Amino acid sequence: MSSSNISNKVLQGLPRPKILGTPVVYGISLNSFKAPHFSLTLSCVSETDSFLRNFVREIGICLGTTASCRRL
Repeated sequence: MSSSNISNKVLQGLPRPKILGTPVVYGISLNSFKAPHFSLTLSCVSETDSFLRNFVREIGICLGTTASCRRL
């Protein structure tokens, strides 16, 4: 990606959903991992508690196990 393309992306700002109210995750980082516990930081817009809980649950399913939120 050229520097002009990157500059244009930065000027556009944060991602916005095409349908208002639809959650968009634009960043995720793993803060800590001590099996079986882990901590994530999500950067998102239009999220709800239900969306975040389901997001973590899907991570567990993708890993072939279960996952749940202890705290939001």
